[in-house]
Amino acid sequence: MGGGHSRKCKSRPNKAEPRRPRGVTTGLSIQDAWVHVFERNAKARKCDRMTDDEIGAFMVGEFPGYTSVVFHKVQIVRTRYNRGGLTRGVVPAKESVRYDENGDPNPPKVGRPVGAFGVKRRAANVQAAQGGRRKFKVRKRRA
Repeated sequence: MGGGHSRKCKSRPNKAEPRRPRGVTTGLSIQDAWVHVFERNAKARKCDRMTDDEIGAFMVGEFPGYTSVVFHKVQIVRTRYNRGGLTRGVVPAKESVRYDENGDPNPPKVGRPVGAFGVKRRAANVQAAQGGRRKFKVRKRRA
């Protein structure tokens, strides 16, 4: 009938110790520190803007003892930030971009390099369509 056990509860961790690591200078969590850096970098004067390498170095210094490969892959985190992944689905008012050493916007490297297989194939097919001999089969797209 009443048969309750009198177990002692596990002791809770001290409330003074945060579960997540906090930044040394900002006091923010890692996710909030990324948001802070991207927002600050977007508002900074041209001469004060940070490159991706400088942002990575800042994050490593901000969280000493916390090793993460992501600190050195700033473009991946920037993409998440621009899509609203770091701000609970809210897309930032000003999109974060890469900057070079002079503080000028530096577009990310995207797309295929010149001379990639698909580019050569398309060029050969265009040449064939203009009267030359077709070198590759052209596959029909399925509807």
